Amino acid sequence: MIKKGIILAGGTGSRMSPVTKAVNKQLLPLYDKPLFYYPLSVLMLAKIKEVLIIVNKGQIDQFKKVLPNGNNLGIRVTYAEQNKPRGLPDAFIVGEKFIGNSPTALILGDNFFFGQSLTKKLISAAKLSSEQKLILFEEGTERPGSSILNEEKREGSYHCVNCNVKLFDSNTKYESGSGWPSFYESLPNVFETKTDHHIGYARTEYHCKKCGGHHGHIFEDGPEPTGKRYCNNGLCLVFKEK
Repeated sequence: MIKKGIILAGGTGSRMSPVTKAVNKQLLPLYDKPLFYYPLSVLMLAKIKEVLIIVNKGQIDQFKKVLPNGNNLGIRVTYAEQNKPRGLPDAFIVGEKFIGNSPTALILGDNFFFGQSLTKKLISAAKLSSEQKLILFEEGTERPGSSILNEEKREGSYHCVNCNVKLFDSNTKYESGSGWPSFYESLPNVFETKTDHHIGYARTEYHCKKCGGHHGHIFEDGPEPTGKRYCNNGLCLVFKEK
């Protein structure tokens, strides 16, 4: 689970000059709070309580006047300086000691987000492992035979690990011999499909319709009555016993 976050609040703010000649862009007010409070609130919604804010050289005191240490918000805030803008990767170099060996989220100090169920989605994403994120959001694949769900025989249902929507009933699961949990039928209208050419030929890839998470591929070699095989990454599923 991600427990630390970095806000990159440097940059010159040249497109907002001349006001940014006197003050960091992320300190400018947007409605009733400074701009960097909005990405900070996103990290807090994801239950992240340790935050490093990276600012331009010589600007730490300006930020500390607004947010000294985060105690008033129930979080721990520290600061670091970036000598000059060097892009996103440099934030992880500047924050190396802060990060240590902990999974860490990065957000820009001038970004703000809003949307239905945003809090639930942030908490869910923060709980995902790096391998789950690779499969769900970068269309990766787990090793065949690695999922404990291959051996799951109980009656119940299978849900998306990211958004918890129900995808399969256990009575449609079967042993395909592929090394991945396989189903001959999904619940109606829970997936969207697209054509995938990643390995040199066309395959039908399917994604959770609610959250967009990648789950696997559909093949036409399954049993009756559908003749289909939903070959699903086990790490993308949660089994719930009936």
